[in-house]
Amino acid sequence: RENIEKQLLNANMQQKRVVRQPSTISLLKCPKLLISATTIMWINVSWTFIEPLLAKRLDNFHVGKKQIGMIFSLANIIYVPTVFLAQYLPRHYTLHRQHGIISLSTMLTPIAVLLIGSNSFPSVIFGITLQGLLPNPVWIMLLPFMQEQSAVLFPDPTMKRCVNDLTAGMYNSFMTLGQVVGYTIGPLMMVGSEQQHGFARMTQIVALLIFLQSLIFYFGTKGYTRRKNDATSSYSF
Repeated sequence: RENIEKQLLNANMQQKRVVRQPSTISLLKCPKLLISATTIMWINVSWTFIEPLLAKRLDNFHVGKKQIGMIFSLANIIYVPTVFLAQYLPRHYTLHRQHGIISLSTMLTPIAVLLIGSNSFPSVIFGITLQGLLPNPVWIMLLPFMQEQSAVLFPDPTMKRCVNDLTAGMYNSFMTLGQVVGYTIGPLMMVGSEQQHGFARMTQIVALLIFLQSLIFYFGTKGYTRRKNDATSSYSF
């Protein structure tokens, strides 16, 4: 009996040592989660760096204040129905092709940024329209993608809710960081430059950075796979 009790005690102690408690730091130590988080940051930068300067930029095209307000709302007008329609995509398709769709969305977003920085008013309008469309797969799919990767690190079902909450918090934190970065670098990159050429140069630089981030995401998270058995799910990188 004593031997049995000792064995049970040793087994419990060993289990306690093996089980890790999830934390934001432990999630950030995973390179694929960190890359995913910086991806949502740069996607948010794609609009926030333009927003403080766009009204002044549109003055060059002699656009009235009422029209400027309508132009600013154009991206959101496109965004809302796109997100609504996304729920009707086949779930099997989106789960198994998340990585490719997110990579392509991030890779195409710089096109919208470059068009907004052009000297053609129709191109600017088209760029703002694309800005409400091209990044949407990232907004919709990246958080579930990150949560599935977090499940690899902490597969214990009892930790699922905690891990999902921590992952969502990390996602929102980096999204907010994108606002801070965007609102900061936009005006800074315009300092000491002519307004017209400075704005175009700024959009080119940010478009390049977002494109580089898309490559980092594609190759940095490419090894992610999700395998599902009949009764249980297992994950591997």
